[in-house]
Amino acid sequence: MSGEDRNGWNEYEKLVLDKLDKLEQGHGELRAAVASIKTDLAVQKVKAGMWGALAGAVPAAVMFLVDHWTGGSRK
Repeated sequence: MSGEDRNGWNEYEKLVLDKLDKLEQGHGELRAAVASIKTDLAVQKVKAGMWGALAGAVPAAVMFLVDHWTGGSRK
């Protein structure tokens, strides 16, 4: 095997290294996309929790006001 040709390995080596670089770049882009999705999901969880708390607080407040205005369970 000669140092210059090595049975075409030089060209194949360049191709392999190029493909590895492209895979690494794609992997980095995927990691960034997953991180963005995780952040978006966390924001949605907080919003859902806030809406859930509000949805529970409104009926409780209405029941309290109705009970207060009607004299409640006072005998």
